[in-house]
Amino acid sequence: MSGFKIACGLCAALMLLVGATAALAQQQKQQQKQQQKQQQDETFTIHYDSGSRDQVLADAVRNGWSVLREYPKFNRLIVSTLDGTDPTAAAAAAAPGEATVGVASLSSMSHVAGVERNGFIRAPRPVPDYEATSGSAGAFGSAASAGQQQPQPGSAQQQGRVRARGAKAEPQLCSAGDPNNPDAGMGLESEGVPYGISMVQADTPEMRAIAREHRDKVLYCVIDTGLDIQNQEFDKERTSGCIGPGVAGGNLTTRESFKYCYNWNEDQHGHGTHTSGTIAALRNGRGVVGVSPEGAHMYHYNFFGPNEQEPVDLTVATWLECIDELDRRKAATNTPDMKLVISMSFGVDYPNTFAQTAIKSLAAERTDVIWFSSAGNSGDGTMGCPACYPEVISVAAVDWAGRVAGFSTRNAAVDLAAPGVKTVSTVPLANTAGSDYYFSGTRDIISTHPPLTLPTSTPGSSGSSSSASASAFFSAPPVGRIKGAPSGSVTADLVNCGLASNGCPGAAGKMCLVQRGQTTFCQKIASCVAAGGVAAVLYNAADKPACERFTGVDVTTCEQERPAGGWPVAVTVSRAQGEALRAAAADAAAKGGSLSVTLAVPDSAPQKEIGLAAFSGTSMACPTAAGVAGLVWSAHTSCSSSEIRAALEKTAKRPDNSTSAWTKEYGAGIVQALAAHQYLTQHPCSGATVATLESAAVRTPAFGVDLSHTFWDSHWSWAKAQNMSFVSVNITVTDPETGEPLADQDVRIAVRPASGSSSGPDGSSPEVKVTCEKHSLETDDDGVASAACTLQGAQPGHKVTLIVKVPAGDSGFREVVLPYELVV
Repeated sequence: MSGFKIACGLCAALMLLVGATAALAQQQKQQQKQQQKQQQDETFTIHYDSGSRDQVLADAVRNGWSVLREYPKFNRLIVSTLDGTDPTAAAAAAAPGEATVGVASLSSMSHVAGVERNGFIRAPRPVPDYEATSGSAGAFGSAASAGQQQPQPGSAQQQGRVRARGAKAEPQLCSAGDPNNPDAGMGLESEGVPYGISMVQADTPEMRAIAREHRDKVLYCVIDTGLDIQNQEFDKERTSGCIGPGVAGGNLTTRESFKYCYNWNEDQHGHGTHTSGTIAALRNGRGVVGVSPEGAHMYHYNFFGPNEQEPVDLTVATWLECIDELDRRKAATNTPDMKLVISMSFGVDYPNTFAQTAIKSLAAERTDVIWFSSAGNSGDGTMGCPACYPEVISVAAVDWAGRVAGFSTRNAAVDLAAPGVKTVSTVPLANTAGSDYYFSGTRDIISTHPPLTLPTSTPGSSGSSSSASASAFFSAPPVGRIKGAPSGSVTADLVNCGLASNGCPGAAGKMCLVQRGQTTFCQKIASCVAAGGVAAVLYNAADKPACERFTGVDVTTCEQERPAGGWPVAVTVSRAQGEALRAAAADAAAKGGSLSVTLAVPDSAPQKEIGLAAFSGTSMACPTAAGVAGLVWSAHTSCSSSEIRAALEKTAKRPDNSTSAWTKEYGAGIVQALAAHQYLTQHPCSGATVATLESAAVRTPAFGVDLSHTFWDSHWSWAKAQNMSFVSVNITVTDPETGEPLADQDVRIAVRPASGSSSGPDGSSPEVKVTCEKHSLETDDDGVASAACTLQGAQPGHKVTLIVKVPAGDSGFREVVLPYELVV
């Protein structure tokens, strides 16, 4: 008998392996098709010399290129191959004397200053709720007190949560409400003010008055995925956008052929309606309010349409179109001092020379325009663009307690922070059908037989004489709806599948209980169905807070794992609720019975007037900060964009106990509308470039080896063993007119070895890494800021060319090249 069971287990394992192999092959095939499609769509930017446009255009066409777009203002052509082949490969394979279509041939054409691969920007997506956590406490508060930094599975602390053998399990009751989502259910019964609006001081009486009185002074241009104008949170008279034929061939020389957008009032993703509502959702007695809720001027540029990606060069087209719209509205409303705030909640992980050149030129020309971009959701130091461009204000995300979000990118480009974790805003009405946001108020989703044995009180309460009801237990926190899973009612015995990493034996005809971890949610539910399961309950991971609501699961993106008969009825529950079901099923089995569970998931029709949802991401933080900038600027239109930026950074809320003017997590801090307004009231603008470090001259930093410090002396043997040496970077800031040193100036530095710059006495090229103790400094009375750095990988006698990046005003960062020979 045991041999039969082993054989069956091996069969099941082999079936899973075959299925996984087939799925992997299908995935690889789809990826290959996507790569081929992207290669066919790949475009290149040709930068030509002034006055040579016609010649370069003719040469490009003669060489087999299709000219898609042109930007005469910047001497750029956008071209593509006609046959979809890789241009570089085509150039290499061409026979001598044959016309080539490769990059090399274009670069060699007369009057061509450069050729650049265009690349693609992917359509933005919010961070799933189950990943939207605080990554560190920072200095705003203790992460532990907020339910963060939970013990890892298998640790002694985690094992302490598991009941001792033989002990009776007692489910943990959670308090009503969601401590990890303060805005849960906001706007469903009455108008609400999201926590993010209050955190940035946009809902104070002073700022509410400014939003009403100066609403005609600022135009917000949101570049995103579209806006559902049927959502009644938008002022239809003041909200419009780009209407165009979609991304098609054309010439940007005239306005009629200028637009490369999709219809602005169509949002197939939902992302653009959310970011737009964060800025401009109306104060109308229902739903929620935005940062500027009194009828702000809104112009939406639907950059992505139904697509997953668009060429990078088209970001320049969006900027030109937004600026063009500003000029049109200035004339139409007779408001010559109207300003433009551009919000971009998207990015790509590499810079584009054309885009960088264009925005530098536009920012210098138009001091009535300011750019904001999301910092990115990598959770690490990945540099994303357009946030990487010095002219753009890069925005990081924090939660309701001011803690930096775990997903928020941390790098030297971060300028400001704003709320971006589970922020409530508008979504297309069609997206509310089956929405978890509206589902969260539904009760009696889960019932059991026999009933669960529940405690008589919630943690911290004085107790109650009657047992808690199952309805209340599964409402605190609310059960989560899985996007893409059907509605319906299912009753079946519960089977504990653990993590379902190796399938779910014994699930035939039963309801699967599966814990989060190791495999994807789609794989877990698919494994349940493959084993004959008829429904599924997913509960939160062992290292998550017991009472944290588990939401955000989406199976619509998992077509490869989708069962042939479709997805079953399925929901998500908290760790406490899942553990209670698991314990009850085990207790029933020990008595020779089973636990019967009923899932009743009702149909959910789309909302008819207002649609809301809670999203997370630096995509949500970006429009919040952009909204604040516009709100403040509307009351201070004599300010230039650089003066507004300086005021926002100077008045931003820094982390408590922070002595640094800037950090890679928060930038200058959380943007504050009222504080910035009050500062500008006390310090009126001149409309000129700010006379601080941004307009100061930065002398070439003094640079040398510093091994005389006692710390380094005492650790020299260790450093030598680690192949490390120490240097000191000293930056002197002086007034450009008087030459006098400037004290108390904020300085950011980023030191790196120049590519291919390291060379040893023997001609070797060692890999050198540079790490500095600080990247945010302040000049002393002599105008000097110093930082100690380590060089790892350099040997005595090696010559290492280092690059130090220091602020250089409106032009961004100045790179100072420092040739240096390591001498020990």
